[in-house]
Parts: sequence; structure tokens; C-alpha cells
Amino acid sequence: MPGPLPKPAHQRRRTNVTTTTTALTTTTRSSVPPLPFDVSEPTALWWADIHSSAMAPEWLPSDIHGLHLLARLVEDYWTAPDANIRAKLATEIRLQRQCYGLTPIDRRRLAWSTERTDVPAPTKPAPVKVTKPSDDPRKKVI
Repeated sequence: MPGPLPKPAHQRRRTNVTTTTTALTTTTRSSVPPLPFDVSEPTALWWADIHSSAMAPEWLPSDIHGLHLLARLVEDYWTAPDANIRAKLATEIRLQRQCYGLTPIDRRRLAWSTERTDVPAPTKPAPVKVTKPSDDPRKKVI
């Protein structure tokens, strides 16, 4: 005996709800909001990039304060005198940028998908250089 028949789907208690994905489209912005402090060129390029990304229209006006904080961390990262300081800043930057969907995994977690408009043409793989056994540097006599 196989057992009782399963209940109809509408009578089951557990329903696995599917997430709704937001499809982001790339829009060109006429201007990038200014930062309230002076920054170096790498930070200025980063700031322009994130504001011309597909995620920018999703941000609310209240998000600008967190983005300013993140920009300050990015600026401090680029101007840090020491590798230990940069490592600590990189950790904090990684944590802060999750909120704004700035990496592919963050967009996946937020259920955001980006539209792919420019698909690169397939390229041939680079030829692999095969070395002869006689070219092995370990076999050279000193």
C-alpha cells in the first residue's frame, strides 16, 4: 500500500513563496551628485561609476548618507599609508557596499537582475606555449 494521496496544493500548509526579482536597466545620468568632501581620482571614478550603474535608480534619497560614508571609506582606503589599515578598510567597505547592491552577489541577495545589453563577441583562446623538456630550468647545470 502506497499510503494516502497528497493534499491538493491549495490545502497545503507550507507554500514556498517565489521571490520577485527586480530587473534593473542601465540609464545614463546627466549628472553625478557631488561629494561633500574632496577626493582622489580613484574615489571620484568609483563615485561616478556607481552613479551611472543600473543600481543607482533603486537608491532612495535617504541612501545618500550611507553612500557618503562608503565614499569616505573608499577614499581612506586609497590614501591609507599602511597595508594593515587598507585591509581593515577593505573589510568595512565590503560590509557597507552590500546594502547598495554593488557586487554581483549583493544583487543576487537583493533579488536584482541587470539587463545585459552588450554581449561580447566570442574570442579565440590564447595559444598555449608548450615548453620542451630541454627548456626545463631545473635541468640546467650551474
